[in-house]
Amino acid sequence: MIRLNKYLSQQGLASRRQADTLISQGKVLVNDQPAKLGTTVDPDKDTVKFLGKVVVSNKPELETYLVYKPLGYVSTTSDPQGRPTVTSLVKSSTRLYPIGRLDQDSEGLILLTNDGDLGFKLTHPKHQIPKTYHALVTGNVTPTKLNRLRRGVMLKDGRTAPAQIEVIRPQGNKSLLSITIFEGRNRQIRRMFSTQKLEVEKLKRVAIGELELGDLKPGDSKKLDTKDLSSLLH
Repeated sequence: MIRLNKYLSQQGLASRRQADTLISQGKVLVNDQPAKLGTTVDPDKDTVKFLGKVVVSNKPELETYLVYKPLGYVSTTSDPQGRPTVTSLVKSSTRLYPIGRLDQDSEGLILLTNDGDLGFKLTHPKHQIPKTYHALVTGNVTPTKLNRLRRGVMLKDGRTAPAQIEVIRPQGNKSLLSITIFEGRNRQIRRMFSTQKLEVEKLKRVAIGELELGDLKPGDSKKLDTKDLSSLLH
């Protein structure tokens, strides 16, 4: 027996969290009955329907890609507003989904995968995978403000964890900063700097763990090998 959300992620249909959302919405059936969160299945005996289609058990080759998400792309597999999605940047015979998020107004490194276990591990708080960004910030950047941000600031969803922040280059009333955080809340960096009356004008993620954008240009991607992936969780 295997948990339904894990089974769906192994089939490359959704991440575990995405699967849980669809299960709670009644879009996954087991033996023609709506599944519940926490349901376990026997793939050899149970019939699972995902979004109206019977899931045929297979073990697709696990694929993970490092992608340079351009500005204006959304970090989803589809978009009801018709905006371009990050998954459209990679041609693959398997269904890929993004690990974590990078908002529409930001650019840079994001990972696409069909490996549900990898996605779960990389987004689980206990692993604290560092994510590094370059931000062009407008406003008076002072040592006091930076130290507050480094220690952690209070947001609506709680205090942020300590962050690593360095000034790369001051540019008049703008500053180019390097920021490394160890959590992944929605629009976190923009909200952090807003508490100090600083506006993030441009934001680019340049690294996740030891994986870096390197020479990739917006829209480019590269397939990661076993060595690349092991460096993320070492």
